[in-house]
Amino acid sequence: PDSSNEENDARWETKLDEVVTSEGKTKPLIPEMCFIYSEENIEYSPPNAFLEEDGTSLLISCAKCCVRVHASCYGIPSHEICDGWLCARCKRNAWTAECCLCNLRGGALKQTKNNKWAHVMCAVAVPEVRFTNVPERTQIDVGRIPLQRLKLKCIFCRHRVKRVSGACIQCSYGRCPASFHVTCAHAAGVLMEPDDWPYVVNITCFRHKINPNVFTAQSKHSKNESCIATTTSTAAAAGATILCELGHKSKACEKVISVGQTVITKHRNTRYYSCRVMAVTSQTFYEVMFDDGSFSRDTFPEDIVSRDCLKLGPPAEGEVVQVKWPDGKLYGAKYFGSNIAHMYQVEFEDGSQIA
Repeated sequence: PDSSNEENDARWETKLDEVVTSEGKTKPLIPEMCFIYSEENIEYSPPNAFLEEDGTSLLISCAKCCVRVHASCYGIPSHEICDGWLCARCKRNAWTAECCLCNLRGGALKQTKNNKWAHVMCAVAVPEVRFTNVPERTQIDVGRIPLQRLKLKCIFCRHRVKRVSGACIQCSYGRCPASFHVTCAHAAGVLMEPDDWPYVVNITCFRHKINPNVFTAQSKHSKNESCIATTTSTAAAAGATILCELGHKSKACEKVISVGQTVITKHRNTRYYSCRVMAVTSQTFYEVMFDDGSFSRDTFPEDIVSRDCLKLGPPAEGEVVQVKWPDGKLYGAKYFGSNIAHMYQVEFEDGSQIA
């Protein structure tokens, strides 16, 4: 037994020697804004000290469980980075710790204010959860999660798990009821990407997954049950989906749609019916990249307050602008271009209409 223990100790020492702190630097995919929950945090949100000037962050692995994280994403102060760095769970030898938001063990866990554990990724994605200490990603507050969210069932694991547990997120598409744990969704390949404040994360379930090369308005101004399709769209976005040719349900809106045209549209009851286009309107949206790295594809021209776009037209590409957000505050951004969204009002055979 003694020689076995010595062998294990030697192996452990070798493992520690192999842990290199500068494993490389890469750019985190999650903007800093996604870690900030509420206005009290926005009032004082200094630049992340763990991010380099070029936006990259050090990758570091735990010496015990080997979980690999960005120093900025996990909130690792520079004085803690060393060859034997341990993640929060391994520091406390909490081998049975599981995320209270998804119930999975392992991964990039941090302690919550009520002495439970939560994945950093889950804390970012669940809307009501916030980091009390934003720079160090600690003191995760899960006390604001409403009962309605806690009652949601994950479409991926509900048949394997008898009791409802954790907190599910939902598809951001209109009123889609699809709900899932963050880690279940990630493992299944559900699209999750940074969104416009205050939504933080935009989630697209498989049913509503669209061509990633198509610009569609899905954020602050268009999360509703409207029928929207961009000029380059191969699919109509939002509550009602228009199919341009009878019998061709795999191709949506590849042709120009005009008033009086008969189309096949998805009704609120999720079934498809023949209907007539009663009105067509269009809206120009601006695409801007905010200083925090988040992106908006559906900013109204009048929201650009540093320029009278309604009179002078759009700014030059790359021009720095000031954008007025629904919270009444101004945010710095760069103008990247524009897109035109078409909105359709249709009437079904029973006289009901959707717009």
